[in-house]
Amino acid sequence: MASQIEKTEQALAGNVAQTEQALAALDDVFEGRGSANESVLPEGWAECLVGDYLFLKNGYAFKSNMYTEKSDGTFPIIRISDVDGRVASDAKAIHVNSDDVVDGFEVCDGDLLIAMSGATTGKVGIYKGALAYQNQRVGNIKLHSDELGNKVYKNYLIANLTPDILKAAYGGAQPNISGRRLKESKSLSRP
Repeated sequence: MASQIEKTEQALAGNVAQTEQALAALDDVFEGRGSANESVLPEGWAECLVGDYLFLKNGYAFKSNMYTEKSDGTFPIIRISDVDGRVASDAKAIHVNSDDVVDGFEVCDGDLLIAMSGATTGKVGIYKGALAYQNQRVGNIKLHSDELGNKVYKNYLIANLTPDILKAAYGGAQPNISGRRLKESKSLSRP
């Protein structure tokens, strides 16, 4: 039994070390000190497009006449004003009746949300709360598959890409983040 525990601990330590090496390489790439090539990457890691790893799910345009007071049988709607740059919360969220929710726009505890337009463009927040739904112009950054990674790496990746995303967003009269721009950003993929 002790032998199996030791083997598991060694394997986990190896994974942590490899991930730390990859994150250091990511820092170098994001900060312009290096390029994503085989000489700086841990074994098995490769340069990729963010769109190979994750996607941006746009929200739904809930009609204002659907809004109601919070009560049993209602769900919060997360708007861009509910994303503060670190956390997204349902504390001040508007609500809609359960009959008015639309499948496919669920927001779950731990989801990474981003404000996609307006004065708060580019603010990201990890959602903390019960089941909610995302309003239009709130992006939910999702992994294509849980097998591709974990939420911590996804959140780290987006935090490092945010300055580049914002540069592109503020290129026109109205700040705007597009899913296409996010998908075309370069990153690193783990084995």
